[in-house]
Amino acid sequence: MQSLISESVECRSKGNCMQTIGLLFVHGIGEQDRFEHLSSSVREFAELIRTNLPHTRVSVVDRTRDWPLQPGQPDIASRAPITLSVQPKDGMETRFECHEVWWADLGTRSSLAETARFWLWGLGQWGAAIYQELDFSRTRNDHKPIVVMPVSAAGRIVVETLSRLFLMLAACAALLTLLTWSLAKRLFQAVFDKAPSPTLLVQYIGDVRTYERRSTPGEAPVSDPGHPLRVGIRRRMVTEMVAMAARDLDGWFVVAHSLGTVLAYNGLTEIGHALPNYLPEPLWRSLPDEWKRDSDCRRREDISAMMPSRPPWLDDADVINRPLLFASLKGVLTYGSPLDKFAALWPRIVATASDRTDRASAFPTGCRWINLAAPHDPVAGRLDRFSWKSTLAPYLPPLEDYATPLDPFFGFAHVRYFRSGERAGRGKATRIKVAAMRWLLGEREVAISGARTWLRRPVVFLGYAAIFVLLALLATVLVTFGRGIVSSLFGAGARATFTSWSGFARDYRQNLGPTTGFVVSAVAGCGLARWVGDGWLNARMGWGDIQRSRVRALLTAQAVVGTLFALVLLPAMLAAMARDVYPAWWPVLSSCPLVPDQLARIPAGWSAVAVSTAAVIAAAFLQALINRAVR
Repeated sequence: MQSLISESVECRSKGNCMQTIGLLFVHGIGEQDRFEHLSSSVREFAELIRTNLPHTRVSVVDRTRDWPLQPGQPDIASRAPITLSVQPKDGMETRFECHEVWWADLGTRSSLAETARFWLWGLGQWGAAIYQELDFSRTRNDHKPIVVMPVSAAGRIVVETLSRLFLMLAACAALLTLLTWSLAKRLFQAVFDKAPSPTLLVQYIGDVRTYERRSTPGEAPVSDPGHPLRVGIRRRMVTEMVAMAARDLDGWFVVAHSLGTVLAYNGLTEIGHALPNYLPEPLWRSLPDEWKRDSDCRRREDISAMMPSRPPWLDDADVINRPLLFASLKGVLTYGSPLDKFAALWPRIVATASDRTDRASAFPTGCRWINLAAPHDPVAGRLDRFSWKSTLAPYLPPLEDYATPLDPFFGFAHVRYFRSGERAGRGKATRIKVAAMRWLLGEREVAISGARTWLRRPVVFLGYAAIFVLLALLATVLVTFGRGIVSSLFGAGARATFTSWSGFARDYRQNLGPTTGFVVSAVAGCGLARWVGDGWLNARMGWGDIQRSRVRALLTAQAVVGTLFALVLLPAMLAAMARDVYPAWWPVLSSCPLVPDQLARIPAGWSAVAVSTAAVIAAAFLQALINRAVR
């Protein structure tokens, strides 16, 4: 805190001993109420500062209860919903004006149809056909794209194959969770006296689906007809970001969590020509005139094809000068970020503005991007595709990637980044958190030392593998009980399940293979269906957008190969499942020409696991080969 003390002495001589800093919080997945994430984040920050920075006064003014403004309609002249004041002893007071980008009301809903669509999307994500959707818009001068996309997994055979296999395992774990949900709810109810909602996975992970999906007729918001749902969500981010930059502040930060980091990134890296399209007219009129001019910002030629659409009260040449917009931006703090996963799977969604003719960065010198990622957080990870080694580095603030230590609460890492669990800086986790707080308070040379991850990665892998095995065992317990009850009611010869432990153990061993096989087969089938659906959609888009005949032919080949692959493998997987559940059907099934004779050589009960696993590995590798050719 030495730099803050020296600044305090200087400010006293000038008669100004307070700095006003804006914090723009962006929440992640979930159905948070308005200001819920803002209030909890400010509380966590205040507790960290109060318990770990001695002799520091901390006070909070909460105005959220009577806040009059609607989401996405900010007033640059009003106070913040929450003000956090921090004053070290004999130091300069920092007043944080805390605002929020709230978009939970625009996320996924938990209706029956939405739940079904979510599960089909999530279980089949491993088989999605990647189409990078290159930006074919031309600029006014040199006809080059004015956005840069990160390197996706497409075209990198080993990386893409492994990525798809990991997604397949994650989908199996999710389906096993669904199968064991009733038991999990009862255990949760017994321990915490409160049962979680049965739509938890849909409400949380479903927001990722909402953000990545293409435009669907009839589902776009009223403000953005014909555009994907994420355009309406981005509108909230850009509006609040521009309003924050226009306020009379000494500086401001963006603080984003989880999927909110993707939203924040989209706002910070949107092209200057498109930024005015997101704003309400009163906010645009209130901006300084110099912000609306930028001779170094390249424009799009086809105004009618812009996303979002250009409102009639804007001239075709209107822009927002991004260097002036970000002149007082001090930094970006992200934690629990899936940005690297979006870059691998949906690179077009995290495209980055390269719209400066002078090739200069829009961000000021000294602006830092700090990313915190817990090794055991399944959502987060290192942001390697955004580091100084990537093609995006010239257009971004310098990225500093830090790993946090392992947390005893293994399954809650994603929501515990700034929980104040220790006092007086004891422990690596607290030191990282406190260093981030000092950076926000204005310490210029604050150093953050991340945890080492080489030993933690195998621990994390083994931990999640153990969770996967446990879910499979629990699911088999429920299936064994269910089949035993049905057999007792309708088949007197199969009551051994409940007569002794040995009888239950025998039935359990018989059910373990078919239960696991059902889960793997369901995920494999959804992935093959996803390949076929996305493949033909990409082929239609390619024939409409791409002039290169080779790429169009390869996209068509991807769809054709996926269709043939599904037609051959789906009957084989169904036959394998039928053999596991009722072996007496095998003589009939073996007569089908699409059913391989090798099924009979696989141990009874495990046919579906073997066939479906082989199908997933082959499909993942084949898609990687095709994507390599498309690139």
